[in-house]
Amino acid sequence: MIVTADRRIRRFTPRAKEVMNLLPGDIGRPIHDIRLNLEVPALDDWIAHSIETLEVRETEVRDRRGRWTRIQIRPYMTADRRIDGAVITFVDIDDLMCALSASEQARLVAHDAQEAAESADRAKDAFLATLSHELRTPLTAIAMTATMLQRGDLEATAIRRMAGRLERSAGLQARMIDDLLDVTRIVSGKLELKYEEVDLAKVAEAALDTVRAQADAKGVKLEIARGPAGCIVRGDPARLTQVVWNLVGNAIKFTPTKGRVTVSIEAAGERRTVVVHDTGAGISADFLPRVFERFTQADRWAGSGSRGLGLGLSIVRHLVEAHRGTVSAASDGRGKGATFVVDLPASEASIAPPTASRRRVSARPTARPRPRSKSERVRASSR
Repeated sequence: MIVTADRRIRRFTPRAKEVMNLLPGDIGRPIHDIRLNLEVPALDDWIAHSIETLEVRETEVRDRRGRWTRIQIRPYMTADRRIDGAVITFVDIDDLMCALSASEQARLVAHDAQEAAESADRAKDAFLATLSHELRTPLTAIAMTATMLQRGDLEATAIRRMAGRLERSAGLQARMIDDLLDVTRIVSGKLELKYEEVDLAKVAEAALDTVRAQADAKGVKLEIARGPAGCIVRGDPARLTQVVWNLVGNAIKFTPTKGRVTVSIEAAGERRTVVVHDTGAGISADFLPRVFERFTQADRWAGSGSRGLGLGLSIVRHLVEAHRGTVSAASDGRGKGATFVVDLPASEASIAPPTASRRRVSARPTARPRPRSKSERVRASSR
């Protein structure tokens, strides 16, 4: 398209007619009077600037359909070397822009994948370092205790104390190995559940019995609120107990001496929940969304003694989801405690149906009035 020095349309090609939404009668009209197909509100100013400065201007714009077009504005010089307007060319670059966009998207996806792989590699290295440390700790205790027992000159009290140390160290190591095996079963899809009717109150009590010695040794108070009777779900009792003692064990680990860990059983409609609340170290807001990820640990672990493998909460999430439930975590921040909520569907048998009396009332037919006799009708009319 060619425009005059005062930006009036001089002539245009069929392609420019389509791109610019021009009509034959538009020749001679100012360019700014025409409603263009392109989104170029400053086109008139660009043309004036190019004519005045003799600069060539190029830009990419989109039309009303979203297709990309490259516009080039070049001053128009006559045969006697006089600037007499501008030549505007339009090139369809939509396919090129789409290809570039797809290429950029692919680059970003590849970059994100690389970052994820590097992060996973770092997490794996950190996990292996933690695993070697955590396995070495109970093994060292076992080896030292065995050496002392071999002396043979210990009193009965000391032998019982060392036997307890051996039992605790072996139990700690067994628990870590069990966590590793559970992760392997979850990843391979071989985790098996044995379903039956399970009372969540009994599950919570069994879990608390498992970790009570840990709480007593640290001076943390354990409390349980059993909630209404009949908090029954359908699930694997051993795995549900594992969920609760894992949450309570974590709460104890991150709760200081004289702190408190509370387990509540609640019922609402067709859902049953187990709530574990502690008055401990809390969870920072930036780490909270990743608290259930495998191998992840945060500063909340600092000062808690054993760091652990970072598998417990991940196992909890997978076990709860295998029971068609959800688990969530909440915290107001560091030093303000944390709350974990396990939400499970109630067993059909534990959802109370309407009472028998209520059913009888709703089903009772309305009594029909007895037809009056002829004598009764006569007496009524005489009144």
